Amino acid sequence: MTSKKQSWKLTAGLTAAVLTTSLPLSAGGLLAVGSTAFAAEAKTGGMTKEEAVKKLQGYVSIPGDFKLERATYLDPERESFYDRPSWRLSWDDGKEGGIYATIDAKTGVLLDYSKYTEQREKGAGEASLEEEAALAKAQEFIKKVAPKDEQRKLSQPNEYKQLLPYYYSLGSEHTFAFTRVENEIPFLENGFQIVVSQDGEVVEYHRLWSDEALPDAKDVLGAAEAEKLLAERTSPSLVFVEKSSLTRQPLQDRSQYQLVYRYLESDPQFLDASSGKALNQRGEEAKESVFKPLGSAVRKTDGEDRVITKEEAQKIADQVIKLLPGSYRSDGNRGSGSSTGPDGIERRNWSFDYTPLHTQEKNVEPVKLRISDRGELIEYSSKERGFRAETGKKIEKAVSYEKASESAQQLVKTLLSDRLGEIYMIDRTPTEQQIEEQLERGQYYYIPFGWMKDGIPIEHAEFEVVVNPETGEAETLNLRGEGYPKIESPTAAKIDREAAKKVEQEQQKVLLTYYQPQANYYRAAPDKQKPLLVYRYAGDRGMVDAITGEWISLDKQLEKTKASDISDHPDREALQFAVRLGLFPVIDGKVEPDKEVTRGEMAVIASHLIERIEFHRSYSLSSDEGRQPYRFDDVDPKHPLYGVVQKGVQTGLFAKKGSRFEPDRPITRAEVAEFVARLLGYGDLLDKTDIFSAPYGDVEKNAVPAIALVHAFGLLGEKGKADFKPNGTLTRAEAARLVQKLIELKKDYR
Repeated sequence: MTSKKQSWKLTAGLTAAVLTTSLPLSAGGLLAVGSTAFAAEAKTGGMTKEEAVKKLQGYVSIPGDFKLERATYLDPERESFYDRPSWRLSWDDGKEGGIYATIDAKTGVLLDYSKYTEQREKGAGEASLEEEAALAKAQEFIKKVAPKDEQRKLSQPNEYKQLLPYYYSLGSEHTFAFTRVENEIPFLENGFQIVVSQDGEVVEYHRLWSDEALPDAKDVLGAAEAEKLLAERTSPSLVFVEKSSLTRQPLQDRSQYQLVYRYLESDPQFLDASSGKALNQRGEEAKESVFKPLGSAVRKTDGEDRVITKEEAQKIADQVIKLLPGSYRSDGNRGSGSSTGPDGIERRNWSFDYTPLHTQEKNVEPVKLRISDRGELIEYSSKERGFRAETGKKIEKAVSYEKASESAQQLVKTLLSDRLGEIYMIDRTPTEQQIEEQLERGQYYYIPFGWMKDGIPIEHAEFEVVVNPETGEAETLNLRGEGYPKIESPTAAKIDREAAKKVEQEQQKVLLTYYQPQANYYRAAPDKQKPLLVYRYAGDRGMVDAITGEWISLDKQLEKTKASDISDHPDREALQFAVRLGLFPVIDGKVEPDKEVTRGEMAVIASHLIERIEFHRSYSLSSDEGRQPYRFDDVDPKHPLYGVVQKGVQTGLFAKKGSRFEPDRPITRAEVAEFVARLLGYGDLLDKTDIFSAPYGDVEKNAVPAIALVHAFGLLGEKGKADFKPNGTLTRAEAARLVQKLIELKKDYR
């Protein structure tokens, strides 16, 4: 289970990584490269660790309770994601906070900086700093940390929006992007991004700045001709996207999808300003994307969500092994594991070993098949390699990537023959340089595939086949255990591609810009592209709804998630905290703090709490019966809250009783008390009515244990009140306050 502190550390890495997808190091991204600290000055003539720490302390104030946790030297010769030597520094306060920074080891320039504290997460002191004052803080910070020649090349704050990732929600913190402008031409992927908290402190800083020479702006196409060609030659794809990425409601819209037109990595999106050729996000000449399934077979499902037993999984594995050439002996179950699907429900899986009988090799390794408790193959492996897919030495003679791709396709066609109409091969061919560097490191080929629905790709739904470059054998098929995304939204677009392009053209304008091509990170060194000069559509970022034909403005979607009706509420801090956690939907800028909480909303809260903090140890369900989905007439598998409701029932936070869950009914205070008691690990005591005394005069006997327990922890009842009002309801503000108290209570137990 991921703790809050771990989540912040992951966020720090994700933020930097997201911001550096175009530049290998310019923003100093924290990527999982497994680097080792050593004496930098001996190798590069750059600054020592102590000098790097001192340099950062000159930029920002490190509180006394933060201790230096790690200082890692990033060598571009060892960590291929970085194009310059740098120091990655991190501090820890021993509780929940962390400070992360990257310093250029030669120049001392600050590349990125993030500070996370408990106060920041809670939003304490928000709505106190005006935009103008926050901007002054940001500009003051830039003057301190950025080279003067870079400062002179910046746009007005937030003049251009491409630098601001729309999914990076910061509540009511102030975010500013200063875009690089050269020769009066904006470089939309370059500049500085700064986040200022409501108490006036810079808590995020990211520098994106290419050191490559910029292309000459002479002899470019005229604006009129470019606009005509851009309209003719660019082409977005029809794709399913995760709804939560649009609505910014991660818990409410989890595992939901929406059909849109948007530009994917390989789509023609830009126009070379000199030649007029259409380019994709990698800066390559591009044509309209075609997503071709590997076959026509589509697995038929009955809509049920039945959980199978280990014995049933063994039978499925025995059938799968027969699809492979040769003969095998079953060696039984090796072990089990679990994973959490996109709907938030934990799924179990089992591993089964089979010894090949058709080979004369000595010490032959068993074939491993992993089957999920939903009856799906999620992993095949013919070699035991652990987590690393590499030989450990330079590969002198290798099969081509094309041959490796053919081998990967054959394995997929063999093992997933009943799903080939739902699978396509992703075009992510590495460059010759990348393959050369990959073989130098002894790394295997990774061949990516994607899932699709009715011929339409599903964004981020991918899996891989690992191919040994020396033998050409496809050794591993890894479906990642999350299951095939279930698409319940319409699959037939109401508008075509040309209509979608017209909607886009109405919302944006054609602009001449520098462009930093997206690096192709194919497992080895990124393909380091030089900046280009392109015409593109710029302005309001978004995509087109393929059903309604309307423009989905990502900036407006983000604005809608900023609560405007809680700034004067007595429980403002608790509400802001709950909003940051995604517990309540913010619709059109409103939380409606005094609205009654429904049982469905409490299921959402439960789902978040058990992912955030382990309150008790009864979440790991050992029996197959206990994992079976509980059938509710009003929350079937197509219901948007199906996942969180099932998770709440399977983990014991909601009792299995009745045929209806009533997700839209306001939850009673007695029901909340029962939920909290179960969350704290006292579910077994809820029927022990004789050992508890009623703390209130209006509580019925069967509700006494739960209400007595929450009263003892001071969670729901109010001091001096004679009545609990068990049939009363809970407002969102009261629920937010309860969540805050529960988390504080857990801290006291540490």
